Amino acid sequence: MARESSSPSEANLPFRVLRFIGRGLLRSLFHIEIDGLDRLSAGGGYVLACNHLSWIDPLVLMAHLPAAPRIHYLAAAEYTTEGPWLVRKVVDLTGGIIPVDRQNHRGGRAVVVQSLQVLKGGGVLGIFPEGRCGTEEGCLQSLKDGAALFATRTGRPVQVVGLSGTLELYFRKRMHVRVGPLVEPRPEESQDDFLARVAEAMAETIPPLDPRQPRMKLLTWLNRIF
Repeated sequence: MARESSSPSEANLPFRVLRFIGRGLLRSLFHIEIDGLDRLSAGGGYVLACNHLSWIDPLVLMAHLPAAPRIHYLAAAEYTTEGPWLVRKVVDLTGGIIPVDRQNHRGGRAVVVQSLQVLKGGGVLGIFPEGRCGTEEGCLQSLKDGAALFATRTGRPVQVVGLSGTLELYFRKRMHVRVGPLVEPRPEESQDDFLARVAEAMAETIPPLDPRQPRMKLLTWLNRIF
């Protein structure tokens, strides 16, 4: 991971400053609705699983979910620690990223070790378990094993979050973030059975796309930043 606070549950000052600026910027560009924040555990030590539609999803979550306990995202290295110069500098300054080399499949053990350190240290492990961006609002793709694997092997729960409105980006687009239930692994439950319960909870948590959208689509180039 990049530069971090003394504890995985804490958010360093650069992250808090950029989070504040980013939240203001996002809210100036889009109309963002958040509900269910009271369902989040204040203690940390859980896996956060969310559906994935666009490059902007982790930014919306980081800006609007609580700064602490800190969310550490499993993220593709080619877009973060090996991405554009500015992104690399921001990641190095703020931390919170566990890079995954999807192209060369290297460093798998390091990813597991860092993820377990986050959970044991009271942080939150953020995963987009579909593994790639979806192509249709409201639909959940099949899930990869990561979220269920970390939860069942550590006994930590999965906090489900649903997103809508980020598939197509333009000025004043309405987006919705909904925090769903906390899915606890059961004794003697198989990883596949637990993953099925997580998938069911995620599908039920994804909010419908708000029909009240702007008539004119301005700043559509936002789709093509990454």
